[in-house]
Amino acid sequence: MPQEEWDVMSNDTKGMRTLAIAAIAFLVGIVVCAVFDRVVLPMMTTTQPRSIADHWRVVERYRALTRNPGSIVITPPAHHALSLAALVEAGELVHLDLVLPSVPKNRESNRLWMQWAQKHEDVFEATGNPPYADYKPSGEQPLHLRLWFRPRASSDVQRLIQDLEDLETKSAH
Repeated sequence: MPQEEWDVMSNDTKGMRTLAIAAIAFLVGIVVCAVFDRVVLPMMTTTQPRSIADHWRVVERYRALTRNPGSIVITPPAHHALSLAALVEAGELVHLDLVLPSVPKNRESNRLWMQWAQKHEDVFEATGNPPYADYKPSGEQPLHLRLWFRPRASSDVQRLIQDLEDLETKSAH
């Protein structure tokens, strides 16, 4: 094969390679734009849902994500904390920030409240010993819970408190 034909083939191959790279870059750009529009932008937006129904949708989406972590969520729930606060303000939910000084933060107490929250449909969020505490006590840290629940679950919450306190009494004996 003469050198001239080889050079022409080489240029054709280079052109095809360049075209293939450009097409891949174009497709990657489309995917990046779609992800930005559906995922990143909603997380950055400051627009808050306006109606109680909108807030419930946000809270329910977040709840579905946390209760089924294997599920695929295209757009993460935006304004979760804002929606919880709005639902509390509207009287739809109760927020309880509870420190139980006689109940230590340990494996047993954590397991109890986590399992309790998981099985109660009227509990929409439960967190234990939030990391935002400015002052941490020395020694054994008490259990600190933050709960968001429907008002009709108040007696269940009271039972949880009693069970946690009973747990401490049992371990003391």
